Amino acid sequence: MPGTAHSFPLTVSAVIAAASALLLSACGDDENADAEGGSPQPTAETAEETAAAPGEAEETAEDDEQQDPEPLSEEEMMDILLTSGELPETPTGHSTHTGLGWFDEELAVESGAYADAFGESECAAALDTVNVSLVGEDAQAGVAHEYRRTLDDEDAEEGPMETLVVWALAYPEESPSQTSELWEDLTAACSDGLDLRDEEIDVAPLETDDDYPFNGMSLTITMGDEEDGASRVEVYSATADVGPNTIMLSAVNMDQETFTDLLDIQSEKLEEHLENA
Repeated sequence: MPGTAHSFPLTVSAVIAAASALLLSACGDDENADAEGGSPQPTAETAEETAAAPGEAEETAEDDEQQDPEPLSEEEMMDILLTSGELPETPTGHSTHTGLGWFDEELAVESGAYADAFGESECAAALDTVNVSLVGEDAQAGVAHEYRRTLDDEDAEEGPMETLVVWALAYPEESPSQTSELWEDLTAACSDGLDLRDEEIDVAPLETDDDYPFNGMSLTITMGDEEDGASRVEVYSATADVGPNTIMLSAVNMDQETFTDLLDIQSEKLEEHLENA
């Protein structure tokens, strides 16, 4: 399979930058953050009852209502989100962002990179605005971890960089998160992808198990002729809607198997938190 590009043609350099943000990998200042565990989370999973007496049914309904997810605090987000010690490889860089500043200033910024590079289309517009839609307008708390790892030890400055961003946003209790519909609309709009000369972008729904809490997309940027050894950049993004909260993982230059394994770990941490709430 063609290797990942070390440098990109001018026509797609802006797209790579946009993809990095979409993958939720905006480059911030390097700060090795100590992710201290937070307190147990607020939401719990509903238990299925096969045959319950009338009184038991009422109690179950009341319990379920009490266990509905609540907006997460920053402390709880720090406890839930993947830490560097849970990654398969030790990152060479790690930035942590708390509060809404990073989301408002770096992530929820409408881009024109895809339309500029590939022309205006429904797909380009969806890709250029997806970050704004993901963040929305009513977030009240947020935490993001950005993990970076150099893939070429001999050329650490110029070599390809694997980037993983994991973040959480909390919204008002009466505002349930609904990002799964966003991914459905985006992949439908981009069913034919984008192409310009020797550059192509393919977008597809992220393949996950039916019982997975995450939905998302895979995006592949191909540069050059296949016969001459095209270069590819893989991007994976996925979100989980947890009541009035959104949990997201996004990766650039990471293989899908590793990304899926990380989704498994994140899902387990989220489930454990909900069970102990």
